[in-house]
Order: sequence, then C-alpha cells, then structure tokens
Amino acid sequence: MGKQFFRIIAVLALLLSMTAIVSAQSQLPGSGWFTTTTIQNVDTSDASVTLQVYSGQGQSTQSASATVSIPVGQNKVFIPGSGQAPGAGPVFDVSPQLTGPFSGSAVVLSDRQIVAIGQLGNNVPPGFPNLGVSGGYANAFYRGALTTAPTISYPVVKNNWAGKTTVFAIQAVGGNVNYTATITSNSGATHTKSGTIDANRSLILGPADFTPPMPSTGCGSDVNTSPCFGSIEVTATGGTLAGTAIEYRVGQSPAKEVQSAAMFTTGDAAQVLFCPTIKASYTPAQNRTTGMTVANVTSNPVTVNVVFTVSIGPGGAGTQYNASTTIPAKRSVNFSKFDGNLGGMPDGTLASARVSSSAPNSIIAVVNESNPGGNPIKSTTYTCFSEQSATQRVAAPLVKKNLGGSTSGPTVQNVNLSGAFQVSATYVCGGTTYTPSTTPSLLSPTLQPGQAHTFFNPAGIPDNALCAVTLDAGSGNKIIAVVQETSDFAGSSPANLLDTKNYEGFNLP
Repeated sequence: MGKQFFRIIAVLALLLSMTAIVSAQSQLPGSGWFTTTTIQNVDTSDASVTLQVYSGQGQSTQSASATVSIPVGQNKVFIPGSGQAPGAGPVFDVSPQLTGPFSGSAVVLSDRQIVAIGQLGNNVPPGFPNLGVSGGYANAFYRGALTTAPTISYPVVKNNWAGKTTVFAIQAVGGNVNYTATITSNSGATHTKSGTIDANRSLILGPADFTPPMPSTGCGSDVNTSPCFGSIEVTATGGTLAGTAIEYRVGQSPAKEVQSAAMFTTGDAAQVLFCPTIKASYTPAQNRTTGMTVANVTSNPVTVNVVFTVSIGPGGAGTQYNASTTIPAKRSVNFSKFDGNLGGMPDGTLASARVSSSAPNSIIAVVNESNPGGNPIKSTTYTCFSEQSATQRVAAPLVKKNLGGSTSGPTVQNVNLSGAFQVSATYVCGGTTYTPSTTPSLLSPTLQPGQAHTFFNPAGIPDNALCAVTLDAGSGNKIIAVVQETSDFAGSSPANLLDTKNYEGFNLP
C-alpha cells in the first residue's frame, strides 16, 4: 500500500434537500438542491478512493460510502441518487443510497494523491431527471479542502447586501469541536455564535443566526462601510475545521444564482496574492464584471497595492493599471469598476491581479463576478492564491467542452517575478489523452510575469467531452489557475440559462 493521502471534500459535499438545514434563517431559497463530487487522480499510478458520507449536525444519522478505482490522470463523479454502482463508468453512487431530506458532509480517503471539487445546484442535469427542480438554474463549484486548521475565515459576508446573503457550512474534521464564529461588519460591529460539531459532521451558519443578528436593512450604498457586508472568522477547540461559503439571491425561487468557495485556513493568509481573472464589462456580449474583496486578517492596518495586468482589452495585452488603499484591522475593501478603484482600467478588459500588502501573512481575497442587468443574471466566485502556494503544475479535476451546453475555461497565470514562459495543458477525456504535441491549441502564448491565458474551447478536443486537465509551466516556473464553466454559448434555452461557476485549480508539488 502506498502513502495514504487524506482529502476533505469540504462541507455540503452531499446535498439532496435543504429542508432539514439547521435553521430557517440559513436556508437556501426554493428546493431541488443537490451536490455532486468530482475526484481526480493526480498521482503516477491508479488510485483506490473511498468516499464517506456524514449527515449534518442535529439531523437523523445517515452514513454511506463508496470505493472506486481511478486511473492515472482521470476523474470520476459522485452523483447522489444516480444508482450507479462503482465500476468502470465515470459516474458512481454511494451505498446505501441517501434518503432525503439530507444535507451533510463527506471525507475522501485514497492510497494515492487525489484532488476533488463539489458542485452545488438545483438544475435538472441531463440524464438525471430526479435531481433538481424545474426552472432551477443555480449552479456553483467549490474546492475540496486540502488542509484543515483550528481557525478558518472568509472575507465576504452579506446579509441582503444588494439582494445577496451568504451562509457558511462548517465541518469538524477528525474529532469533535467547540467553535466560536465572529462576523465583523464593514461598519465595525461584531456578531458572534458558539456551539459544538461532532467529528466529520457539519452545520450551516447564516448571518441572522448570530448575536446580535447581522442587519439586513439600513445597509447604505457604500460596501466598504456597510453594516450588511463584512468578514467572518471561525475558531475551534478540540480539533480542526473546513468550510464552504455559499451566497444566494434572497427570495428567488426556484433559484437562478448561487455562488460558493472553500473558506481560508490561517496558512492561506499571505503578503502577496494572485487573482487570475479580473473583468470590467468583458465581453460586450457577456458584460461580465468582477469585484475583488481583499481582507486584512491582522489586528493592525495594512497598505495594499494592486497591479492589474491586461490579457485582452483596449489597452492591449501586457498593459498594467495600479491601485492602492489602506485596510483597517479585520476589515475588507472591494475593488471593482463600480467602486472606481481599478486604476483607470477601461470597460472591455480581461486582466489578472497581483495584490501585495505592507505586512507578512496579512491578506486574503475573493473575486465575485456577475453580469449586471443581464437576462438572466449569472454570478460566480473564486478565491485568490497566495504567492507561496504557486507551483510548476496545476490540476483541474473537471473541464468540459460543449457538454450539455457547458464549456470550461482553465485560466492560468504566470506568477514569476521575472521571466516569460508558455504553459502546456494535458487533457484526459474518457480515457484519451491530448497534449500539445498532438493538439497544438493546448500550448499557451508566451506569458509575461503577472499575465494570464485561458484555454477555452480548444481546437482538437472533441465536443461532449468530460475531461481532467493538468497544466505545466516547465521546470523553474510557477503558476496558479482558476477554471470557469459557462453555458453562455450553448445557443438555446434552457441550456444557456445555467449559472456560471468557478473553482480554483490545485497546485501540485
């Protein structure tokens, strides 16, 4: 038996119904919610992988599991209720099958190195008519936690800010914990909640569950001073935590939008961060715009400098725009075209960002994206990367090309301080491997420091493909990557109505 790797599929990895969630204030809107899990083998030999399911804290106990074999470089997808026994196919279910209503968490064990993502939604996926709800188009990815810690945090908490609310799924990893959660709003107020979580189980915390409840009215118009917008920190005694942030549009049923991302551990805070995708009304047809929220996790003010480097836009590839601000202790600042602090970046721009702080281990950041005024409005989220997390290779467990109307685009960023290089992508789709030697579209242009490139709809990859991808920058070079999946180009309803979604690539040693 080779070395055993322990990977947490962060909370809410399994979700058949939200009706049994911890409190009414924390419910996602409408019905039909479920979660799938995609696992990729990133080792050099076949992996034996066991997925273990745990019902949520306070719910009737359900437990189930499945063991699958995953070949090198390939992926397999857990779909609850699919009834697919683990075998040679790409889809599998657990045994015994889960019965709803159910919400909970999962742990993945493997004898080889693996990575995994969850996908939360209420849509009716092709081939699985018993999942989702008619008219539901909400969909989001989140990354399974590679590490856990006694303290986790997230720089964005909303309670009806611009019609959006954030809830947090918190999982105790390996042992029972006592926890204390604190929300600090951008107005300077604090809101707290404490309790217990049993080993490997999870619970949902919403801003209305705290004492005092976070306000949902009187929010004002300035995100950087609003009492309805802030950040959260959750600390455990007796064990460690993993967590997922979930953002939804208030009162929308069936839901059309949902966003999610893994929460940060204390080791994620950095002095330098990289964010591969920053947009200002990009493209004219999609009108996608991002808001980058940078949080100061220390007890002292910090000065933050941002360099935006253009990939595509009116200024031309390689053009840079600069911004700077001071962030008070335990507070956050949002950068977007609507806040007027992108350093003069014009509309129609696709860029990447390098964020540096005046103090070590002081900042984390999240990028939210939407298409204001769109029909429908689609929203998504990803978390930025610390400088120390960058490596030569990045794994992307789930990449699609025109599959059910959805196509994925891995965006890779050169995070070297100096030196330009190209990035190669290896696609493994249904057991077939594609590399730049056979598929030239899988080699990026030469990327300057800070610059990014998206492998979108690459020529030579067949349609209807479900792939696992590995990105390689070559010896001595460092990259990070985020994957965005869109249905904007599906061409017809309802396939083109599905929400946009992001997840962060996994940096490999």
